[in-house]
This record gives sequence, structure tokens and C-alpha cells, in this order.
Amino acid sequence: MNGMVDSFNVSVAAGILMHHAVCDRTSRLGRHGDLTEEEQQILLAEFSLRHSKSALIIAHEYAKQKAAMPFSKL
Repeated sequence: MNGMVDSFNVSVAAGILMHHAVCDRTSRLGRHGDLTEEEQQILLAEFSLRHSKSALIIAHEYAKQKAAMPFSKL
């Protein structure tokens, strides 16, 4: 190609689009995401369990602890 060419490939265009979408969302909502703090913790816990070699052991231990806890009366 002769001369100066101003073009972006698809990945750069997608990156620019996502950056502007995040900036717009942050300015409108005051934060980046729309999950509550509790939902963020649940999502992180699910991710950690799915990607941990000992996820099954952790899940079984949690289930045992949960079963041993007395039910609270509301």
C-alpha cells in the first residue's frame, strides 16, 4: 500500500468498543458491573470451586459443615 493508511483490525475495533461501553456504564451506574457484593462473592466461589483440583473435597466439607449447623427459627 502506498501512502498512509488509517485502519483498525477487528480485534482493535472490538477493544475500543468495549472500552467505551465500560466507560459509559461506569458513568451511568457509578460502578463497572451490575452484580451485588453477594452475587460477586458467589460467582468467585463458584469459579474457584470449578477450577480447583480439590473442589470436590471442598464441596463435601462445606456440605458436612452446613448439615451440622442447627436450623434457625425465623
